[in-house]
Amino acid sequence: VIGPDVELALECHTRYNTESAIQIGKAVAPARPLWLEEPVPSDNLDAMAQVRRSIPVPVACGENIYTRYGFRPVIEKQAASVIQPDMSKAGGLLETRKIAAMAEIYHIPIAPHGTASPLAGMAYAHVCATVPNFLILEFGHLKRQQSAPLRTLLKNQPEYTEGRVHIPDTPGIGIEVNDDAIRDNLKPGFTWT
Repeated sequence: VIGPDVELALECHTRYNTESAIQIGKAVAPARPLWLEEPVPSDNLDAMAQVRRSIPVPVACGENIYTRYGFRPVIEKQAASVIQPDMSKAGGLLETRKIAAMAEIYHIPIAPHGTASPLAGMAYAHVCATVPNFLILEFGHLKRQQSAPLRTLLKNQPEYTEGRVHIPDTPGIGIEVNDDAIRDNLKPGFTWT
């Protein structure tokens, strides 16, 4: 129905038990989804690995796993086909690069969970541009029409072309903060220097 040029990723939000996840994975396999995301909670890596070995669909997880130490068993057990570190939860930009390097050794791609502001999203995109095993970055929240006050806080917005974000070659991450607009929108008691 959706055609061969669209990659469908299925989000399960950790809501299934192992057997149900396996049944779902087998049922959706003919659609050849990009992945089945967190079919079971990632706190039981043996169950996640069992689902991964039992279905012909890639399994993705990681948005609620913290630091490289949390990702180590996921990677070593190869419990996921794709890992999805959330850079704000996983320990930041450099820690995500370290997680990606660990995954690269096991030939596991990363698809970072990127629900963030335009400013953070561009920082995430810069990290992804330096990772050899980068697959895709969740960027949907950045393109959504933002409220006028939020748009004024930045001097420029990320640029998109056909589902891709442009990585600027200007200093920093390519997005400039509008200091005057931030000062005008501060809550009482806060300062901006």
